[in-house]
Amino acid sequence: MLISDIIHNHGETFTGEYRLNSPLLHYTKYGNPYITFDLCDMSGSIKSYLWLDCNEEPPEFTDGDRVSVTAQLRFFNGTWIANIKMSIGFEN
Repeated sequence: MLISDIIHNHGETFTGEYRLNSPLLHYTKYGNPYITFDLCDMSGSIKSYLWLDCNEEPPEFTDGDRVSVTAQLRFFNGTWIANIKMSIGFEN
């Protein structure tokens, strides 16, 4: 699904293949790791979050990595974001 075709409803799930832009590893105030990045395609981009288990080794992403994801939309602080539910085939 293209970014521009996503129906912006809170809780809506979408699946597609995208490129990553600006992946950054962060930690919550409780020490839980997560990665932020923009999912991008030819039609646009959306800020995204990949939440990791504390015991999980964070993947090493670089700009332009290609990924197939299933994500859930959330309206947060006046903007739409995507919470990644499942990722398959992270590759360069």
